[in-house]
Amino acid sequence: MGIPTPSEQINTISKELDISDTARRLAERIADDVQDNPDVWGRAPSSVAAATIYVATHLSGEKQTQADISAATGCSVKPIQEIHPIIVEHLENMDNKDGASEDSDKPTSPMS
Repeated sequence: MGIPTPSEQINTISKELDISDTARRLAERIADDVQDNPDVWGRAPSSVAAATIYVATHLSGEKQTQADISAATGCSVKPIQEIHPIIVEHLENMDNKDGASEDSDKPTSPMS
C-alpha cells in the first residue's frame, strides 16, 4: 500500500473541514484532471490535495482559507500558495483547449 493520491486524501480532508459534497466532488474532479500536469509531479500528494480543495472551495463559493486547509492537512500554507496557481492555470488551459465547455462535469476557472 503506497502513499494515498490527492484524490484519495480529499474525502478525509473534506470531512475535517466540513465542506459541502459539491465542493468535495469538484475537488476530486480537479485532482483527477491535474494529476497529469507535470508541474505537480513530485509534489507531496497532501499538498496537491490541499491546494485542490482551496481552489474547489473558492469555485464553489465556500472560500476556505489557506490557513484552515493547512491546519486540516498538516501541510504548511506555502505549498498551497505555490500549487494553487498551477491548478488554476491548468483549469484555464483545459477551458481554452476545449472551447466553451459543453461538459458540465469539468471544473471551470478562473479564480483570482
